Amino acid sequence: MELQLANDIIAMLPNERTVFRYHQDRYAFMLLEYAMKGEISIAQIKASPYAKLLDRPAVKSVLSGCGGGKLSLNDFALAWPIETKSYILTLGLWGWRKSKYRSWYQTSRTGTNLVLQLNFDRSHDAAHQKLLKIYRDADFSYRDHPINKKGRTTLSWARIDLDLDCGEALIEELQNDWIRNAYEELEHVQKSKTLDAKTKEKFQRYVSEHLDPHVKIWSEAILSATLFFLIKEIGIKQIWLHDFETGNRLKKLTWSKPPRSLYTSLPKKFCFTKVNQAPSFLHQGLARKMRRRIDEGKEAFWKIVI
Repeated sequence: MELQLANDIIAMLPNERTVFRYHQDRYAFMLLEYAMKGEISIAQIKASPYAKLLDRPAVKSVLSGCGGGKLSLNDFALAWPIETKSYILTLGLWGWRKSKYRSWYQTSRTGTNLVLQLNFDRSHDAAHQKLLKIYRDADFSYRDHPINKKGRTTLSWARIDLDLDCGEALIEELQNDWIRNAYEELEHVQKSKTLDAKTKEKFQRYVSEHLDPHVKIWSEAILSATLFFLIKEIGIKQIWLHDFETGNRLKKLTWSKPPRSLYTSLPKKFCFTKVNQAPSFLHQGLARKMRRRIDEGKEAFWKIVI
């Protein structure tokens, strides 16, 4: 997208930050809510692309307390567990230089990506500082990546390209550096012969008490937050996500490829449909060879329409 459009979107949001609360399986309730008009029958859900959501444990628990075979927004109040994670959403920019940098930025077309950053809450950052302040390698992010650099620590982020005229958005990337780097560093700490026992114990405490709870939900949380942002904040209802193979080709990734599951099982879990099409705003800007491959059904994207 154009840099001016990305800046305009950032400027229109209050304080450029939003609190986003998440618990495991919340994505299922969010998708059902987007599909509902007040209330919806269980039979309608079973006949829709969202049928698999009824098998999620949290949804089953809510359904057990519903009567009349219908689900309403009021029923979702039963879904909130005592333990939830409160994340802070912030926005950033990525890829604003000239086209010759596109392969380095790993964007599908020349231009800017909007970055939605999912940041830890204050309690995590306070624990991180308290337990690891004496450890020299306590920053588990990459400063050259599109993380939040003005406040809270970034857990993960999504890069987004969009076109308001088409009413479409493409999720270019979902990524997490912090967890992977922290676990790699934990392994080094445990094997270290120079660090004292107290430092090792504090590092282990940080990981087990303050990082482990995010491991199982981070990919759900960032994709849920991205859908929330696009649907509720921007008003876009047609959302695309890269297929693993096509995305790697478009972004010219020949090494250091992303985790396959983020572009295979995760979109399937979220009821995206794999199609042999591309977003219209992207298709027209692709190289002729790639356009031909898409037109011949040789490339794929994930797509969801709310």
